[in-house]
Amino acid sequence: MDPTYQGFGAPVPTKNPTRPGISGGKLIMLIAGGLVVILLGVFLLINSGDKTGALQQRLSARLSTMQRIIAEGKKNVHDPELSEINSVISLQVLSDTTTLNTAMKSPKPDDTVVASEADTASFDELKTAALNSRFDAAYRKIIAAKLESTNALIREIYDETSSKSLKTELNTVYGHLKQLQNQLAATSS
Repeated sequence: MDPTYQGFGAPVPTKNPTRPGISGGKLIMLIAGGLVVILLGVFLLINSGDKTGALQQRLSARLSTMQRIIAEGKKNVHDPELSEINSVISLQVLSDTTTLNTAMKSPKPDDTVVASEADTASFDELKTAALNSRFDAAYRKIIAAKLESTNALIREIYDETSSKSLKTELNTVYGHLKQLQNQLAATSS
């Protein structure tokens, strides 16, 4: 005889025994929620990067083109006041280009970006102006436009970047180029 049930048979279970802890449905929901949180985290991590690489390449190419235009100015400018401001622009743009290229950490511009920023029309205009003895006026107009377009691109990158160090450098360079624009405007004849 079985002393536990005192002559009666073992009771037939009527439902599944309850386990301590989390039930099956809650466990599935918990795992699904965890997966959603992990996927959301990975998505945010991937999309949180700086998306200004193409703009940075354009800026690098534009500054390079501006340096070539400034070099043309050094060879052909006749007005002493414009020659002096051209030297200042040359030094400042060279310094700012070095600073920005270090801060941007973007790869060297590819050939399509370099070609789009080459600005052959400006070089043609300068060549024609040199032949017609109007180089100073043409140079003044072209370099002022280059300074303005470069500052516009700097503002665009500044608005889109998430890098605080790059924003600081862009802000500094923007101030330098703005000051050069003002100096150039003051010398306009």
